[in-house]
Amino acid sequence: PVVAERRAAASVAFGQSDAGERCSTTLGAVCNELASGSELVYLTTQPLPEEDDGCPAALAAPHVLALLRGARRLRPKLLGNLALAQLNLWLGRSAEGSSSGLHHDFHDNLYVLLRGAKEFRLFSPRCVDLLAPAGADHGRPKLHSNGLLCYMPGIRDDGAPQAVVRDWLRAGRRGAASKGADSDDEDDETMLESLLDEKSSGRRRQGGRSKRREVQPERSLPDSFCRASTLPSAARPLPELLAGRHLTARLSEGDLLYLPASWFHEVISRGGGPGGHLALNFWMAPPHTKGSFEQPYEDSFWLERFQVLHQTARASMEASHGAPRR
Repeated sequence: PVVAERRAAASVAFGQSDAGERCSTTLGAVCNELASGSELVYLTTQPLPEEDDGCPAALAAPHVLALLRGARRLRPKLLGNLALAQLNLWLGRSAEGSSSGLHHDFHDNLYVLLRGAKEFRLFSPRCVDLLAPAGADHGRPKLHSNGLLCYMPGIRDDGAPQAVVRDWLRAGRRGAASKGADSDDEDDETMLESLLDEKSSGRRRQGGRSKRREVQPERSLPDSFCRASTLPSAARPLPELLAGRHLTARLSEGDLLYLPASWFHEVISRGGGPGGHLALNFWMAPPHTKGSFEQPYEDSFWLERFQVLHQTARASMEASHGAPRR
């Protein structure tokens, strides 16, 4: 079973809802619908289990792990020691081009195009005040030195919630590279109030998944999504200062794009044949501002979690398919 996003018409952008609000179906049903010519369904991120602290408890959905069953490694070598947070499969169909909506992610992103064509229209995180994502409705976003945008207090520049890191440190699980707390620490009282508000409102902690949703009475949009669009037909155009000034990355089959955390992007996907357009992406915890290729983080918080996720994913692949451990 999978969940898929469904739009009312081909003129409507995808990406306007969380994975938990999508329709339940099967991978086979999605493929059959796309093969029949439908452009209204899109397989994207899946609702995955989370730890009590909001951090991921699984690396990918079963159908993604099945696709990677024969892979020698789940983390490509070019990512070095970056900690994988989630792997996703993106499958849809559009002859004229469908829009993802203008948004940013909370993770670094390695995007691999397997079929079709994609156009990424990009804006720097420094454009956040002009683009006014939905998360800015409840306070000015914080822009970390490494480019990560945060909409709530107590988040380090690698996306880790500071309260969770403190619990991890108190438990004695310090990494060899640990250098102590980040200079952006909030006081415990502020952090506690934020977490309590989170629980009461159903808001996801930013240290979890890359697209997080804040419930708003008039319209529900993930915090990282903008109401404006680069499309000429958009109901709300871009601010005049940004109109026509986006960077463009055009991907063909086999191309890779590395997109740092919080870079705004609107993706136009094209693939009108029976196979539609297909992509695989890797989300990674963004590296610390002063990190290096060999040691991207200030401590081993994310790397230890990745080790657990990796072992769980390999065990799941073995159990489901009987594949030898690699």
